[in-house]
Amino acid sequence: MRIEQLRYILTVYEEKSISRAAKKLFMSQPSLSNAISSLEKELGASLFERGRDGVTATEFGMQIIQKARKVLGEVDDIMAISYNEVANQVATLQVLCVPLFCNWLIIETMFEMKKRFPKIDLVVVEQKNIDMINGLADTSAFVGILGIGVKYRETYEQHMKDADLHFTPLFANGICAFVNKNHALADKEYITLKDLEKETIITYDDFRYNTVLNGNSFANISHPDGSQSIYLLNDSENIKNLVASNHGIAVLPNSFAINNVFVQMGLVKVRQIADLNESLIVGVISRKGREYSIPECGFLDCMKKIARKYKHTNLYQFVPVPEAR
Repeated sequence: MRIEQLRYILTVYEEKSISRAAKKLFMSQPSLSNAISSLEKELGASLFERGRDGVTATEFGMQIIQKARKVLGEVDDIMAISYNEVANQVATLQVLCVPLFCNWLIIETMFEMKKRFPKIDLVVVEQKNIDMINGLADTSAFVGILGIGVKYRETYEQHMKDADLHFTPLFANGICAFVNKNHALADKEYITLKDLEKETIITYDDFRYNTVLNGNSFANISHPDGSQSIYLLNDSENIKNLVASNHGIAVLPNSFAINNVFVQMGLVKVRQIADLNESLIVGVISRKGREYSIPECGFLDCMKKIARKYKHTNLYQFVPVPEAR
């Protein structure tokens, strides 16, 4: 029996749903179901039963849940004492991250971390997905944050397995177009891939090659006059400035609108791409079997808190993480 299993059953009880509990816990539904089944097997009895009103605790399960509450309360008290003890310690944490999420997820996590651990310095190293997977074991970074298109998930998860890494999905994000307010497409409620065929497309280099964009017709076109039709960049500010100056349309996850001053000012419009059936899975990779320090656990907790905040706003097309095949 593990402490996290007690948290799992308590969350399922509170949510009255395996799927909702899995989303809240930032894990897949099969993984949560397997963890609960394993605990039930160890205890020798069922903890939950399913009915019209969702998942409810059995009489035996209710007894375990009441005990779990007390145990977790004590554990949380212990962790609070530990947090207070290390809050003033001086240390440096290194994190790898694709540039796509540094403008909001990492920045806001850093702000939250400073509240909890004011003397912890956070070093963020921007890397592409594949470089992160291949190099995590050779760096002092304890985790990497990457984004994977659903189409390439199986391939990447095999790379991670080969590198002895563990992947934990955080959320999935829809993909949309960022259009200058003066562009003709800004007046449309939504746009299509056909609309984009004659446009200059702006996106992250790594993002294009790790999503379904790599296979779409507009990703490989050339304009008749020989001008460049694709800008592949690795800097979010350059992408924002190009769109704001009407030099192209950015195709990126909807969360790119978070903390985007041009979107906030109305200079850039966010439009759904109606026939682009793709989402980006954002998650954390770490070395298998690695135990986290309290500040490292704090960083992950802060990041999950930030992701949860934006998921609950429902403004940025956060979608359920597709199950692995």
